[in-house]
Amino acid sequence: MEFLDKLVLPQSAEHISLIHFLLIMVLIPFLIFVSILLGGTFLSWYYELRGRKNLLYRRFAKDTIETVTVSIPVGLILGLVPLFTLILMYAQLLHTSSAITVNALTVSFVLFIIAFILIYTYRYTFSFQGIVSSLRNVIEKEDGIDTIVQKDVKRYSSTIPFLQMRAGLYGMIILFIASFFFIGGVTTSLHPENWDKIQSLFAFFYSWDVISRFLYFIMASMAITGATLMFLFFYWEGGKEDLDEPYKELVKKVAVRITLIGALFLPLLLLLNLWTLPKNALSGSVFGLAVAGIFLLFFAYHFLYAIVRGESVKSGGYVFMLLVLVFAVGIVKDQIAMNNATKTHTFQLHEQYIAYAEELRGTGAEMVAISGENIYNTLCVACHQFDTRLVGPPYREVLPKYDDDVEKLADFIRNPVRVDTSYPPMPNQGLRPNEARAVAVFMFERYGGMY
Repeated sequence: MEFLDKLVLPQSAEHISLIHFLLIMVLIPFLIFVSILLGGTFLSWYYELRGRKNLLYRRFAKDTIETVTVSIPVGLILGLVPLFTLILMYAQLLHTSSAITVNALTVSFVLFIIAFILIYTYRYTFSFQGIVSSLRNVIEKEDGIDTIVQKDVKRYSSTIPFLQMRAGLYGMIILFIASFFFIGGVTTSLHPENWDKIQSLFAFFYSWDVISRFLYFIMASMAITGATLMFLFFYWEGGKEDLDEPYKELVKKVAVRITLIGALFLPLLLLLNLWTLPKNALSGSVFGLAVAGIFLLFFAYHFLYAIVRGESVKSGGYVFMLLVLVFAVGIVKDQIAMNNATKTHTFQLHEQYIAYAEELRGTGAEMVAISGENIYNTLCVACHQFDTRLVGPPYREVLPKYDDDVEKLADFIRNPVRVDTSYPPMPNQGLRPNEARAVAVFMFERYGGMY
């Protein structure tokens, strides 16, 4: 976006490498959280829809959404704050480019805010529904309760389920769209050859690169969501203690099934995403990390197979850890690929940084002519005269010491030191090298022949 382009400053190649590293650190927890949130919301909404007459399903729906959302502060820390940070990072990396990555991420950010509000509304309606149900049971058993209260409780008990299902459905759909635009924006950054071609977010819908990566994201979301449920229900701190056998079997069955379905497609989609990368993005590191991701997936299959065979469901904890590593390896791979693909752009940013630094130092080829006389009349005349002692010594005594050496006098003006203790120390005026030199030239031209 243009206003962000005006805010960011040119960066050196070293700073750009550091931003890529920080990008990895932010992307890993953000994408894992969003994947789990999307998969968990879908599971919860689906089983709540099926659970109108099945209390086990309703319990699973409630536990699932509470597990994946954790709390509002966690949603902000792992969701919205990292996404805002990612927008700023990509704006820095793609400064002056024609890529629409930042636009896509900004649209995604707005949609994420709406989705988070709806999903957390869906989460807390379970608690409200429980409170209203308890009140209704009390009212039905007690006599003499105000009829207005009875009507209100009855109305709320019928309204909350409607609000709940709508909030969950709309939140899930909007989060799905927000994720699509996010993946589309990040994918576009990997293809500099398409920056000028893709200038609309609608182009994402017929871009095979974007669609294949989004399919990978959806399958990974399914896999990591199921693995998270196994990890938190059966592995973390020894597993939950209040799980009766029917409920335990339901959680195990659902979690293993969606993990297996999602994970089975990941190797193929990972190779497909590798194939869609531009040639200049490929390197030994990119191929090596892709192979490492596939090996990690096969280790995950091993533990999943053990669970399916009836061995300890606690192996789901290892599946979760392996899939987290798969996410991390994939993100590192993509950032290396982006770094490879955008080397030309990085070089251009580095050149802009050098020119900007030279301009600040006053050594640039396009340096604007500076009036030493104007600076002198603004900063110097208050303390110095040619033959009169003021705050500082007169120039008649000072200038001969420099023997017409402009650079030497300019250095002193920029970094003054106390020479004569009978005068107070000269304060540093904060002049740039070209400004100090312009003052020195003016002083020699004006007073050079007078001493």
